[in-house]
Amino acid sequence: MLSEISNLIYIYIKKQTFVDLGCGNGFLCYLLTKEGYQGLGIDIAERKIWKQFRNDGVSLKKGLILFSFHFFF
Repeated sequence: MLSEISNLIYIYIKKQTFVDLGCGNGFLCYLLTKEGYQGLGIDIAERKIWKQFRNDGVSLKKGLILFSFHFFF
């Protein structure tokens, strides 16, 4: 019984992480980071606003992610 309760508490208080593919201006990443979540935003082009968001602790990266058909199967 105690183990079940401790597991529920752990699930409840554990913050989720995120990855935002195609994050655009990064505003969603900014909001989630300000709420205490840890994550990463990735977009093919860097935006000017990213400099300000990065100063506020938001993790934003310029990059391209290629998926193949075999990735899903």
